[in-house]
Amino acid sequence: MDLPKDVDAPPSEDLILQGTRYVMSPQYLRKPSLDRTIFSIAGKASMDIIFQSERLEISLFDGSMGDDWAGDATKAGLPELYGKSTAAELEAYLRAHGKVFTSIDDWSGFLKSRAGGDRDAAARRDPGAELGGAGDLAGA
Repeated sequence: MDLPKDVDAPPSEDLILQGTRYVMSPQYLRKPSLDRTIFSIAGKASMDIIFQSERLEISLFDGSMGDDWAGDATKAGLPELYGKSTAAELEAYLRAHGKVFTSIDDWSGFLKSRAGGDRDAAARRDPGAELGGAGDLAGA
């Protein structure tokens, strides 16, 4: 699959990206890959992205990495991966566009709501079931 190298705006507001990255390191940034391109496009175009195995991103929402999330993210090169200048800029992007689901029904409902389905479905679902974006960790 060929993806553009740079995207400044999402081609469609219905498009949601999802990649898989189990490890983040400066070495990852130097190796060309489809997943690396997906993360880069998502950040540069401020597109929604679903996380399933990205430990650093998920830890922002669940607090599992402790108090120095920004330092850990910067050390690993995460802002660079998403085309952001700072960890604070990356955090703002992730909180606005990152999605983490703990329920397959909520994940499926979110996808259906963005695929031309019921656009209000996301607003009606249990906010505690989604950790990222508009979800509320207190309810998770």
